[in-house]
Amino acid sequence: MDEQAALIARRVAMAAAAWFNAPADVEAYRRLAAAVGEWNAYCAPTMEAAAPRADDEELLDQLADARPPAPLGEGLADLETVLRRRARTSLPPHPPDEQGPRVGSDSTPAGTAGQQDERAEPGP
Repeated sequence: MDEQAALIARRVAMAAAAWFNAPADVEAYRRLAAAVGEWNAYCAPTMEAAAPRADDEELLDQLADARPPAPLGEGLADLETVLRRRARTSLPPHPPDEQGPRVGSDSTPAGTAGQQDERAEPGP
């Protein structure tokens, strides 16, 4: 935080403390509002301040020389390959006769309807 920001922050803190101690004091509230307005003006740059400068173009040229921009699709293709490879190695394969649950079918494997899993606790 630079010196000007520290000074404005101190004004805000002092004005807030004064208003907190005397909430009915109109002058204390006015000082708080003015200090907060000053802080907002300091922290929010205007469009003129945010306009590109001549040295910004030079910096962008230097960055492009170091690592030229790449089309978005190139990075996504590499990411897709990595994710698919991880999915193949971490997910268990389906047995040849079982392709996973089908839409509109019962998810219970054939021949096991009504059977209780041996690992499950017996019911009441």
